[in-house]
Amino acid sequence: MDLREIVRLAASNLRRRRLRALLTVIGIIFGITSIVSLVSLAQGLQDSIGGQFGRLGTNDVIITQKGLQGPPIGTKALTTKDVDFVEKFDELAFVVPTNIQPAGVKVGHEEADLLVRVIPAEMYDEWGQLRDWQFVAGRNIQPTSRGEVVIGQKVAEEVFKKEILVNTKIKINDQEFKVVGIVKNTGSRPDDQLVGIVREDGEDLFKFSNAVNVILARVKKGVNIDVVVARMQRRINKFRGAEDIEVQTAAQVQELFKNIIGIVSIVVIGIAAISLVVGGIGIANSMFTSVLERTKEIGVMKSIGARNADILSLFLVEAGMIGLIGGAGGMLIGVLIALGVQVGGHAAGIDITVSIKIWVLLGAMLFSMTIGIIAGLIPAIRASKQDPVESLRYE
Repeated sequence: MDLREIVRLAASNLRRRRLRALLTVIGIIFGITSIVSLVSLAQGLQDSIGGQFGRLGTNDVIITQKGLQGPPIGTKALTTKDVDFVEKFDELAFVVPTNIQPAGVKVGHEEADLLVRVIPAEMYDEWGQLRDWQFVAGRNIQPTSRGEVVIGQKVAEEVFKKEILVNTKIKINDQEFKVVGIVKNTGSRPDDQLVGIVREDGEDLFKFSNAVNVILARVKKGVNIDVVVARMQRRINKFRGAEDIEVQTAAQVQELFKNIIGIVSIVVIGIAAISLVVGGIGIANSMFTSVLERTKEIGVMKSIGARNADILSLFLVEAGMIGLIGGAGGMLIGVLIALGVQVGGHAAGIDITVSIKIWVLLGAMLFSMTIGIIAGLIPAIRASKQDPVESLRYE
């Protein structure tokens, strides 16, 4: 038999036993769904982190609380005193303290929950250098600004039904601000969904007093950043009297997040692989049952000229098709779940980005088909070795 005939017969056999085939692929569908959806979400998160930290340069330093944990979980918050201490390092070109606070942003009768970035008014130009800002309209916040806000292009054009223009009045937690600038989309969430105000307004609005979330600094050109980071770490630990602060380069922070996401992805894929193994056992069990039920049919096929290789190929193709069907179903459901999480997150004001890679989809399909073929190998070999005379006598 040629390959086309084998595929036709395999498809016909699956249609005759469609209920069993459907029940058999459930394990495969579950495993592939888990892999596709979770890997797509993890890939989207990794791309998002890459976009956020990728905007920072190779000579930029990030200072945060260790483990990104604030009170009451073990570490003292960064404060403006820490900022003053960091500014004393001669190797730094400039230092920018920043706070991030969730808030309700209202435009007319519409309201959205967004993150508001709070930066000292006199440091907005330096922050723009760190983030490589370009303005599609308006200007940056000035050192003497109060009651003004700069927003990202995505906030201006997509978050609300009505486009926000320069000089539009918006409300942040019911306090009115005037939009003075719109930052061009960069592909990075902190910039595209920016709502930026000055520190004086932020302290009035959020009551965080002298607390600081993150300190960013740029090392002067020609200075060894690794030496500076090590020196800063030692001196800040001594200044605070505790080792509760981390001083890292932007590249180190990005690599840390990528490693964390990679570990989580491996664990998730490992758990999903267990489902695929269970699904493979189900395929093997189904194929063994099919061989027993079709013993006489195998004898008839051999008596009219079918070779052992033809019988082997027929059962392997059937098993592979079961795996392929499960992979296709799991891939489709996985993509829908990932997109559903993204849409649901956006509806809840959470920016979740899904990155669906073609290699993930093709890999999932190939993997599921391979699982099917491997699971069906022993039953197929057993079927191909059956004696035609004994098979015809089987009842």
